Amino acid sequence: MANQFRFRSSHLAILVIVVLIVLGGALLYFRSNRSSAPYSPSVIPTSALESSPMPSNSQTTLPGTITSNQIGYVGCSNTQLSVEGYHAVSGNKDLFWPIYNSFSESIERWAQNNSDAWQRFGQAERTSGTPTVVWVQICEQADRHIATYEDVKNTLSNLKQLLPHAVVYLSPINSFSSLSLCPKIGTDGADGREHEINFTDQAVREGLALRGPDLGPLGPGDTKGGCHPNAQGMQKIGTQLVNFFDHL
Repeated sequence: MANQFRFRSSHLAILVIVVLIVLGGALLYFRSNRSSAPYSPSVIPTSALESSPMPSNSQTTLPGTITSNQIGYVGCSNTQLSVEGYHAVSGNKDLFWPIYNSFSESIERWAQNNSDAWQRFGQAERTSGTPTVVWVQICEQADRHIATYEDVKNTLSNLKQLLPHAVVYLSPINSFSSLSLCPKIGTDGADGREHEINFTDQAVREGLALRGPDLGPLGPGDTKGGCHPNAQGMQKIGTQLVNFFDHL
């Protein structure tokens, strides 16, 4: 009986050892395969990507080839006259919309989603087609309203609601060689545009837009005796628009 017990005990011990060896081998196999398996990143839902602002270091060129009249604009009278100057430059690619009336507008009016400015923009879209790119210029009439960064953000938000897939380029109002040429532009900085420039750069850093062209300066011979460019001034800033948008 004792011998039989010892025989069974030895077999049981061997069985336990075999089981431990098998389990140890399986554990080593699992760990080695786990460490060598390729990393699979989490997939971000498309909806989350579409609702996120565009990072400032993302797209820096137009989204592929665009056809004529596919760049819309938001701004003021000088924005409209700049686009008119663009169309007058020989050899331009005709990327901008035909002009529509944006006289007397400024950034705080575009910041209101029910303003007449957006109604005129909508009419231009119906006439010229939905733009794939929109150039926004921060315009201020300091005698009426001092622009704020909130005005800029609300304007860009309104545009995003209207055209969620458009690429937006943001610029300050064009510069002047002397602040006395256009006092209503503001009194901030050497040429009155310091906060408009700062707002532009801040919006770009926050991924709300891409940096657009900085037009000007317009000198005494480039204006009609005030803020608006004359034919020479329109040719000057129109050429700058061509050099920027036609060569992205």
